Amino acid sequence: GHLDAAEQFVLQAIEMAPVNSRYHSELGHIYQVKKNWSKALELFENAEEFASAYSPQHLKIRELTRAKRGKGMSLIELGHWDQAEILFKECIRMNPKDSIARNELKYIDQLRHSF
Repeated sequence: GHLDAAEQFVLQAIEMAPVNSRYHSELGHIYQVKKNWSKALELFENAEEFASAYSPQHLKIRELTRAKRGKGMSLIELGHWDQAEILFKECIRMNPKDSIARNELKYIDQLRHSF
């Protein structure tokens, strides 16, 4: 419940480790909670790039899928359902047990059928 304080701590962490994927994903999540979808999307894009390039092998899939799901959730809120769907399917290809990505795909399907 202390988003502003959390944001400041994560920004400090990013200053110390600017290519840490997890920190960018955490900050992206804070912006999602604040409903700043564009900024969240930007941070998750950074997180995906950094996970791909710098994450240790034993963390790479977890950090990549976290970033992709964050991007997908932001894209849903921005009304870009097709792009979000692609990202969630990528997550499932990387980790077939990704229940969050599966649930988001169901949510997109519900959105499509409600309009």
